[in-house]
Amino acid sequence: MMEILQAFETERKRDRRERNEQMARDYLSYASMIHQQEVSPNRIFNYLAERYALSAFGVKRILKREGIYRDCKHPVLYPERYKELVQS
Repeated sequence: MMEILQAFETERKRDRRERNEQMARDYLSYASMIHQQEVSPNRIFNYLAERYALSAFGVKRILKREGIYRDCKHPVLYPERYKELVQS
């Protein structure tokens, strides 16, 4: 089903989806530091916002939509489509 939807995506939607997936992967690369409380999720939001030319709030909304971030009690979640990053 996902392949069919991706076949009919516009170029802009595809670019946005790829950017959001890369942003989620970047956030998950800091997961161990967040769990060990070496760095706060907000600091990562600010870093990613600067990197992707978005606001920190925009980054947070994207990560929530991707299922990576829920709230301060659950700063890092691993949805099914990002499970391969847990093992690497």
